Amino acid sequence: MRVLFVSAYPPSRLHARSFGFVTQLAQRHELMVICLCHSPRDITDVSRLRALGVQVTPVFEERRHAIMRAAAAVLSERPLEMAYDAAPQLREAVQAEVKRGGVGIVHVEHLRAAGAVAGLPIPLVWDAVDCLSERWRVRREREAYLGLGTHPRRVKRALKGIEQRRVSDYERRLIGMFERVLVESPYERQALLRAVSTDDLTTGTPMDQQDGKEATSPFAGRVEVISTGVDLDYFSPRAERRHLNRLVFSGRMNDAANVAAADLLVNTILPAIWRERPDVQLTITGCNPPRQVRAYANDPRITVTGYVDDVRPYLAGAALAVSPLPYPTGIHNPALEAMAMGTPLIASESAVAGLSIVPGRDLLLASSTERFAYLALRLLDDGELRHSLARNGRAYVERYHSWPLMTRRLEQVYREASGYNFTQATSASFAMPQIALSPLASGW
Repeated sequence: MRVLFVSAYPPSRLHARSFGFVTQLAQRHELMVICLCHSPRDITDVSRLRALGVQVTPVFEERRHAIMRAAAAVLSERPLEMAYDAAPQLREAVQAEVKRGGVGIVHVEHLRAAGAVAGLPIPLVWDAVDCLSERWRVRREREAYLGLGTHPRRVKRALKGIEQRRVSDYERRLIGMFERVLVESPYERQALLRAVSTDDLTTGTPMDQQDGKEATSPFAGRVEVISTGVDLDYFSPRAERRHLNRLVFSGRMNDAANVAAADLLVNTILPAIWRERPDVQLTITGCNPPRQVRAYANDPRITVTGYVDDVRPYLAGAALAVSPLPYPTGIHNPALEAMAMGTPLIASESAVAGLSIVPGRDLLLASSTERFAYLALRLLDDGELRHSLARNGRAYVERYHSWPLMTRRLEQVYREASGYNFTQATSASFAMPQIALSPLASGW
């Protein structure tokens, strides 16, 4: 089967979901990745993919052009995130590859690149990963709950409301153009179905206030859940000394939920731990930490690494991993990577929403910051419990989150979306109808 995989960024270990899928698909199918590149790090990621035998066509664009396009979108109805990565060169590269013929299916990663494939007369699968408009909604509600009510904050919250509406409208337009849409958890599936479903025409009742929500959505049959996997050979337990007073929290620090989790750790959970164990240290690792996160390193017991090329030494060297996410954000892959490496994990309910874990066996679940601190102190003092969680956590990831298992599920979606006709397409059938592209990619 010839698969065309389109992304607004090069698949890499930083983008674990796309990286896992393309490295698996390349072993089983004829795969071509077309991705947008903005930085030297992107070019390095392309080289690493090619070293693994993945065919990649990079599309280069200067960052300033993307920023200018996003600024222009402020006065339009396009979501800013989509406008930032909606480079016309990406769409042109996709069209050229499809016109060559033989492509059985097109797989596009995330909302950001979806406009580059809209309107192609070929089976399309969109991996939305999560419901982006739900992310905006939760962030706005969290700010309102925290009482961020100064005038600048209210303006900022209003702007987020506008972006939430734009993203929801865009998701609604997109979902009807794809044979299948993927998300990584049941929570994200329900959120996406709510976001893209209009009020019921007979009752006028919004979908999220109805019983049997899925039955009222015309898109329910298109949205599939495929969880995120873990490279079990790469993330595996190591026979090296752990620092028995060290905690580790990992995640991309340009994500608002991870920043909020770091804030909870440093300002609420750690002070409670330090009252009993002042020697406890914390390492925060992840790319693009904002100023407030970098400032945490002013305390000598806290290390903020920023981007690291390999997170495994930090996971392997800690006594336990912590993930106190305050609200759901899909699958928190760094938590799964920690479990795969045999690092005992304490997590909030939001951090493991959508996972089939057994609390107390696979990890420890904390329902409050006070409980979080208590469990951390208990686990630091209980070597037998640490070993049990390490063993069971690894077994859980092996059972439910291996990439071969996730890829087999993806292949089943491909078969359903394409009607099993993987090789019948010819170049003559791929005349590109500009009218189909214009609503999303050109003048939307």
